[in-house]
Amino acid sequence: MSELQEYWHGIRTRVCPECIEGDGAGNCLLDPVIECPLQKSLPVIVDIITRTKPWKNEYREELFSIICGECKYQTSEGRCGLDEALCAAERYFSGIVQTIESIHNHHYITA
Repeated sequence: MSELQEYWHGIRTRVCPECIEGDGAGNCLLDPVIECPLQKSLPVIVDIITRTKPWKNEYREELFSIICGECKYQTSEGRCGLDEALCAAERYFSGIVQTIESIHNHHYITA
């Protein structure tokens, strides 16, 4: 398994079962035409989290600009069309960050 696949597996295990676009068991219910913004942006998300100091506020804005830029709910004016409580990126931000940091630290410590 490549390192990027390991990050995606971690997110699928931790975040996808909770996602509002899923069935509660980790299976995505997004229209097959729409690629999950997390999966689509994963290489960039991993890069931001692994190269930035481990303080969530340091990369929150950069991550949201990437994830939200791909979101189907973003309005034509570039604003979020969702309530914060419904936004998967907002709702699962900590889980995404913790998953990537945990896998990165495991590779860094055992390398």
